[in-house]
Amino acid sequence: MIGLVLCLRAARSVLGWSQTQLATKAGISKPALNRLERFENAPRLDTVTRIQEALAEAGVRIEHRENGEFGIAINHAVVRDMAERIEAGESVTSRGKVGGVKEVKTRSITKEQMERFNKKG
Repeated sequence: MIGLVLCLRAARSVLGWSQTQLATKAGISKPALNRLERFENAPRLDTVTRIQEALAEAGVRIEHRENGEFGIAINHAVVRDMAERIEAGESVTSRGKVGGVKEVKTRSITKEQMERFNKKG
C-alpha cells in the first residue's frame, strides 16, 4: 500500500493539484484524501479507484507492475503543459513556483513510525 500511496501523491504533485483539487475531481472528501496521504489508515478500494480514474483522466496513470513495484506514467500532454508552465514561471506544484524558489518544510517519518504503519496495513 505504501508504494501505491506514494505514487498517488507523486501523481498529484506532477499535475500541480492540491488535495482539495484532487478530492473534488475524484468525488471524495478532502479529509479522506488527507488521511490516505498521511498513511493513517488503509484506503477503501472505491476511494483508490476514484483517485486513479481522476488522475488518469488528467493524463497520469498509476501502474502496479508484475514484480510488485508501482510507478506512474505521464502522458506527453502533461509533460508539455509542465514545460510551458515552467518556462512561463508559473506554479508547477501545489506548493509554490519555479524561479522564486520557496522553502518548503517537510516532515520526515521515523523508522518506528514506518514500522507501526507497516503493522497496520
